[in-house]
Order: sequence, then C-alpha cells, then structure tokens
Amino acid sequence: MPFVRESTDKDWRADVVISGAPARMTIYGSCPSSEHGSVAGAVIRKIESEWPTIQENLLRSLHGLYNDTWADPDEGFSPLSADEFLERIKLELVDVMDEEGALSLYFDDSDLFGGHTIDLFWTADGKMHDATLAG
Repeated sequence: MPFVRESTDKDWRADVVISGAPARMTIYGSCPSSEHGSVAGAVIRKIESEWPTIQENLLRSLHGLYNDTWADPDEGFSPLSADEFLERIKLELVDVMDEEGALSLYFDDSDLFGGHTIDLFWTADGKMHDATLAG
C-alpha cells in the first residue's frame, strides 16, 4: 500500500483493504513518510477490531433516521431492516488526523440519504462520536 501525494502541499493517500473491502486512506502531512505503513496497519487493525461497535453506532445513529424520515415506499425507498441498512453502507475513506489516534471514517450512503456522506469521528482519546450526515 504505497502512499502518494499529488504535490508537497497535499496529504498522503493510498488504496487499502479493510475487512476485505477496498477503501482509501489519507494520512495528514505531519506523519513522517517512513511511518505510513505502520500507522496504516495500526489504523486498519483498530477499525477491524472495532467493526461491531462501528456497525452498532451506524445503526443507533442513522438507521431510525432513514426509516422514519428518508424511506418513502411510494417512491421505491422501502424501510430497511438493520442488516439491509448495514449492507448498503460502505466504508469509503479513512482520514488519519494529525492528532495521534484521531480518525474520521467516511461511508457511502448508497443514496439512502440523498447522496450524503456518512461521517463517524473518533477522538484521539478513543471516543467514538455518533455517526452524522455530511456534505
């Protein structure tokens, strides 16, 4: 997983595999390039080990919102079971912040929320915030 950047003022990016699925990882510029591989490996292990908690967070934060507000059976958008909801949400991007341990996970909503990105933020002290809709 070689990290590259388009220019010296850009962050480092690489395609990675997390739990068997492709995603993109960004490591902000303050991390020395000699540490990218070890940082990426640690982040991937953290995400994979916390995957059940991540899924619980997505369900707790957004599943009800989809079924109660965004689902519209008359328009072909049926309410979804928890498993159906999680199957549609795909991890797309992991941002490794400058503050060690802080991460943002961005998920593709598969148009469940009108194309909004889903953001789940982890603070450096390990607190996982509720997932929210972004952009």
